[in-house]
Amino acid sequence: MMMMMRVSRLAPTLARERRSTRTTTRASSSSSSSWARACGYDPAKKAAEMVARLHTLAAVRVIMAQSDGAGNECSEDVNQSSLTASLVRELERAPMVGDGSAFIEGLMRGDDGDVRLAAARIIEVRRVYGEESFDWDEMRRETMKSLEENRMDLLRAHARGSLGTSEEEEEEEEEA
Repeated sequence: MMMMMRVSRLAPTLARERRSTRTTTRASSSSSSSWARACGYDPAKKAAEMVARLHTLAAVRVIMAQSDGAGNECSEDVNQSSLTASLVRELERAPMVGDGSAFIEGLMRGDDGDVRLAAARIIEVRRVYGEESFDWDEMRRETMKSLEENRMDLLRAHARGSLGTSEEEEEEEEEA
């Protein structure tokens, strides 16, 4: 009982120390913006990590499509290559996190030579995709459009809740 009381008293202190250390470590490795200090990470670096993961996933899909052959995407009788099956198994076993580099490293350490070769191809395909194929301006436009739509939907819902009206009542007023 005494030990449990001692641990329960120390737990909040230890948790604060861990959070403080974690935030300080993350903030010092990122920019000194207020976002980085408040969140423990730099939003631009986090977005870059997510886009890198997207490029890695796109590269994996390209390699799988190349391996499966042309014309396979519209057929109901899909022929899946052994390489595609291996990549799908690896994605299920170890989901991609971070920027995707750990996933590629895992492929490179595998026993199958075809998978190791595919890992090298993935590295090059994701670079080329980022440099030549990915539409950065379109991503920005779509992101801003989505944020604006979400903003308006959330503000409408908040106003309805504050005024005590429902969507049906609002639509009836618009029709009248």
